[in-house]
Amino acid sequence: MNIYFIGLGALGSLYASKIYDYNPSFVKIITDERRKEKLEKEGFYVNQKSYNFEYILPKDAANVPKADILFVCVKYLQLENSIPLFQDFIGEKTKVISILNGISSEKIIGEKIGMEHMLYAYGVGMDAFREGNKVRFSQEGTLVFGEKTNDEIPASIATFVTLLQKANIQFKIPEDMEHALWKKFILNIAANQISATLRLNYGNIKHNEFAQKLMRMAAAEVIDIANKKEIHFDKADELEHLIDNIQKLADENTTSMCQDILAHRYTEVDMFAGEVIRQGIENNIPTPVNELLYLEIKAIEKTF
Repeated sequence: MNIYFIGLGALGSLYASKIYDYNPSFVKIITDERRKEKLEKEGFYVNQKSYNFEYILPKDAANVPKADILFVCVKYLQLENSIPLFQDFIGEKTKVISILNGISSEKIIGEKIGMEHMLYAYGVGMDAFREGNKVRFSQEGTLVFGEKTNDEIPASIATFVTLLQKANIQFKIPEDMEHALWKKFILNIAANQISATLRLNYGNIKHNEFAQKLMRMAAAEVIDIANKKEIHFDKADELEHLIDNIQKLADENTTSMCQDILAHRYTEVDMFAGEVIRQGIENNIPTPVNELLYLEIKAIEKTF
């Protein structure tokens, strides 16, 4: 198989390394000249193991096979500019898995390459952290993906499912992928934004009832929007179990948004609180908590 990745962030590195461990020839990383030179010179490490990935440039698209699966693992701020870089690697049967957080990246990509190529996806339960050319993780978590609805494994991804099994990558294909995507969005809205504004790692969140209350307040607005859109959640139950996923993660690790804030990098707040605010306006649902979080994070970014 030809499994291509664009973006070697924490999550992309996790999946690229697992597939590479199974069969190095399957994995290709799409990058630009500058990053390719840097990666080949300095190397790339996942959990202290060196990975000699094959790096390819957009201009190489005519000389390599089309992707069977293409993972989009860039940051939200890079998404629009990344599409022309990987567009030519997409063939008639290519499926694209965007593992960006949020609920909007599939539509953004699909509008440019065709929604027939898109799978809906997210990762949950992992604690991968990248610093420079080194990535570490203690929890691999689960790749959740599929078509919008999946009564059975779609024939178009059956071979990929077999690969995931052989590469020991935990995965789940929900019957209702749209509902699953919103469930992850609820967690992201709560955990990423509260951890970022308060600069808290997972251990801090586990033992801080005030941070947990803020998380529930932010999440409640998303649940109200989802229910208005007839993507149904039991609000009380969802809020009660909101912290469960955090409890499984290593205390010293942090959310990706908190990592960005601490490193003085611009965040993905526009696809988190920004998207909640847009959806709130469209569905006539008040979103004061997310409006405040949006302003707080934008104010922090102004100091970078």
